[in-house]
Amino acid sequence: MNDQGKPVRSPRPPSVIPRLRLTVALAALTGLAAGLLAVPGSRASGSARDDAQSRIGAYDGTTTSTAAAEAGAGASAGAAGQARAVAVPGLPGTAAPGTPTAAPHPPAATPAAHVATRPPAAASSTAPAAAASGRRSYPELRVDPWTLFSSSRVWVGYGFVQAAPSDFQVAQDFAQMRQFGITGVITYRADNSWAGMAARAGLQVILGVAKPTNQLELLQATGAANAGGSTVQAIVVGNEGLTFHLYTADQVSSAMQQIRGATHLPVATSEPDEFNPDLGNDPAVTLGDFVFPNLQPFYIIHSDGDPKLNPDGSCASPRDNPVRQAAWTQQQLAKYAPFANGRPVWIHETGMSTQGDCRSDEQTQKDYVCALHHLLPWAEFFTYVDSTRNNALFGGNYPEYEYHWGVVRADRSEKPAARFLAGGC
Repeated sequence: MNDQGKPVRSPRPPSVIPRLRLTVALAALTGLAAGLLAVPGSRASGSARDDAQSRIGAYDGTTTSTAAAEAGAGASAGAAGQARAVAVPGLPGTAAPGTPTAAPHPPAATPAAHVATRPPAAASSTAPAAAASGRRSYPELRVDPWTLFSSSRVWVGYGFVQAAPSDFQVAQDFAQMRQFGITGVITYRADNSWAGMAARAGLQVILGVAKPTNQLELLQATGAANAGGSTVQAIVVGNEGLTFHLYTADQVSSAMQQIRGATHLPVATSEPDEFNPDLGNDPAVTLGDFVFPNLQPFYIIHSDGDPKLNPDGSCASPRDNPVRQAAWTQQQLAKYAPFANGRPVWIHETGMSTQGDCRSDEQTQKDYVCALHHLLPWAEFFTYVDSTRNNALFGGNYPEYEYHWGVVRADRSEKPAARFLAGGC
């Protein structure tokens, strides 16, 4: 169990899908690629998409246009009968032509002037307006979950596969985030003072609860949400614990009701997409005020096992193609729309590791960020900072790639992707 409240995945074939597990005792210690197919309303169509693809370049021996075509074909073949999902309210960036859109919610604070920020939100970059057919309204909540994500908001995950950093380090991290134009953090636990620290840094928070069965953490989450004014925007009750049988759907539902009633904030829970064979009956989809899956193409694209190496140790396997990865992410997101029942569908986690597998590196991560900007300009990125092995509790037992998902390194030096989270690709 890491600081995000979950075991760590190994990229294995679906038939051998279980990930690495740690003990419960350790836990207690801590479709369609719309842009690539030029769907009406997508910001990823036309010359903007072509320019982005030309900058990204070829990775696996094909041109990016070929990769895009293959990804689109795969989306069509794998989503038979899902064509109507493109226009289903609840799937940002895939609204039907002429669908009205809500104005983007302003960020918590203006990014530093020298940081490249995302362009003004186009019509497709925010969710459809309340008048759109089938869209659920939430008059009883302080925050409408339809406003959580937009192209003017820049969210990053903030969690670790090690013990949490000191409050001093967290404060420095939050200040550094603002320099990169980041406007909000998604956390994985509530037993800390991070929400208040985020407020002081001008960041908003989607607050995570690691253990829905822990009454103390539920009370801490409630206190943080109610003490932080408008800082806490939503609460995620559990992350991947249903997949690994750390708690039950009834326990998640009970915790959601408790927190929702006490805070009047939207709630959701998150599970990994590749573990959801029946979305219509999956509690991670049916529970909550919005749908919040984890969509990590890294695990799927690397599901054939370890990379192949040349005799000199160099990588013999094809490089990852970020256009294809972004198309996969959008394709998977489209699967949720028919089961959203009028609720918004957002992404809790998507990202790219930069070390430990020679098929993916820091340039791949940066290009994945840019590819996402042209397909899903509102998407959250996982995660902010790399973790380290120097923690006795965890003993460095994770695969190397699990330590390197950050857009900044463990020493807080920036990777190429950091300056592009807020746009400028």
